[in-house]
Amino acid sequence: MDIFWAIITGAGGATIIIFGFSTWLGKVWASRILEKEKFQYAKELEEIKRKYEIEVASVKTVLLRYSEKQFDIYGELWVSLCDLKKSMDDLWTDYSVQKVRDFSSQINQSNFYLQKSSLFIDDIHLNTIKEALYQLDEFAHGKGELTNIPSRQTAERKNIIDNNRYRKQEYDNMLDNIRSYFISKISGA
Repeated sequence: MDIFWAIITGAGGATIIIFGFSTWLGKVWASRILEKEKFQYAKELEEIKRKYEIEVASVKTVLLRYSEKQFDIYGELWVSLCDLKKSMDDLWTDYSVQKVRDFSSQINQSNFYLQKSSLFIDDIHLNTIKEALYQLDEFAHGKGELTNIPSRQTAERKNIIDNNRYRKQEYDNMLDNIRSYFISKISGA
């Protein structure tokens, strides 16, 4: 019986040793496979990060170019709108056929500039400026009509002058609003 227990004990001990060895070997292999997969995934992740960093840099470049172009266009548009305001103020204080022509020419120039720059102008400002230019065109027509109305028709003349005053004030308000917007864009607000 001692031999039997010796064989069982020896076989059990060997089994424990083999089991322990196989467990250790399994852990080593699993660790190596895990490290290999970690390395592969890290490599793939770095490649994906690099790809997206390139795309983000490209988008930033495009946005920066767009932003710079938009800034330049708004600056030029601001000059054109201020020139138009000066021409309107000159016409308001001292009427002449030449000043009406100059004013109409300035409106046409501003309309053309607005149209060719419209890709870079926010829609709300584009529509506001278009409406203001339309009103200023009506202002010019009103100034022209005054020359055709006899001075004795004071009610009709007063009505045209009041309409022109209103249009002038609306343009001045629009210019103030656009100015505030420009300032907020420049300051980054």
